[in-house]
Amino acid sequence: MNSYTYTAIDSVGNVQHGTLDASDLARAIGQLAEQNLVVLSIAIRDEATVNQEKQLKTFHGNLGHLLVQREEWLPALDAACDELPVGPTRREIQVLAQQLRSPYFDRPVSDLLNHATIIQLLPLLGEADDAVGSPSPLHQWLSGILKQRELQAQQRKRLIYPTALCGLSLILLIAFAFFLIPLFREMYDEFGLVLPPPTALVFWASEQATTYLPRTVGSLAIALLIFVPLVHLWRSRSLSNRLLGRIVAGRSSNLVAMSALTSTLAHMLSLGAPLTEALRIAGKASRSFFYERAAIELSNQLVESSSVNTNLSSHVLPPTLLFALHAEPNGLPSVHLLHALALNYGERAKNRVDWLTTMMPIVAIVGIGLGVGFVVISLFMPLVSMISSLA
Repeated sequence: MNSYTYTAIDSVGNVQHGTLDASDLARAIGQLAEQNLVVLSIAIRDEATVNQEKQLKTFHGNLGHLLVQREEWLPALDAACDELPVGPTRREIQVLAQQLRSPYFDRPVSDLLNHATIIQLLPLLGEADDAVGSPSPLHQWLSGILKQRELQAQQRKRLIYPTALCGLSLILLIAFAFFLIPLFREMYDEFGLVLPPPTALVFWASEQATTYLPRTVGSLAIALLIFVPLVHLWRSRSLSNRLLGRIVAGRSSNLVAMSALTSTLAHMLSLGAPLTEALRIAGKASRSFFYERAAIELSNQLVESSSVNTNLSSHVLPPTLLFALHAEPNGLPSVHLLHALALNYGERAKNRVDWLTTMMPIVAIVGIGLGVGFVVISLFMPLVSMISSLA
């Protein structure tokens, strides 16, 4: 049985395009004639395209099977929310449960594949239909969600202690500016000393923080209003990755994105999704503009060449991931290797967060010590110069 694509005119003169299955070309034309269609063009379809469409249909069927049974997951999601403390993880699962209850999911499966919630639900599908709805996939999925959110929470928590130290040091410096630095300035003015640049800088900063406090606060507020959107734009567009490439590939945020990408890719391939479609949705699952573009680029080239080009996006996607996409003896992707890579990226991200959590307080203490030391030394520099001249 062959698959044909055709263009034909119906009885009222409308042009129609479509596909049909027939044993040979003559039978295909006969089928169209039985439908009162006049053939304009007809050609046999590429076998790879037909197989890809069958894969996509199978995948959509599995996903549709999950959506029909989504009500069965809601009690488990609600129970998970009850056990979690108030925070981002609990809010995200609550939003997921609310979305599952909405009529949005009654739309065709092909329209839902761009929805973030669907991507989160993909790991719930097992490798067989009888696994859908069983406790094991749900347990693994919740464990994965909790691990990712725990890692993100650790990334936020690592800044609490350094921020507290910086806040205390700022309070100390403000106290210096109001009570201690004016005494030194008055003393040096009485002696008519020529102030060295570090001391003049400290006195200028003290004056801005005391005499011109409203103007200084307003300037800082304006700078913050400009800086925060710029940082958000920088991160949302992954400009660090786009400018520095592989140099920043080992950052914890990139490792978390790669872990989500490879894990979703492995799950989708195990569900029978075509590699091109799996790459597109896995890129979206990474929540990284940089890696999503690279995955789409790779998917587009696979449509054209039907083989993985190791040079493609090698400056973006890791070589191990590109190798996993054709690691099987028949040139097919290795789902097992992709799962192993996802675990590896997740473990590397956790280790990096642990290392940064250890180093950040040390760096903060050293920075605060240098800042306070600079202020103290700057205040005493004119006094030391005066004593030296008298000696």
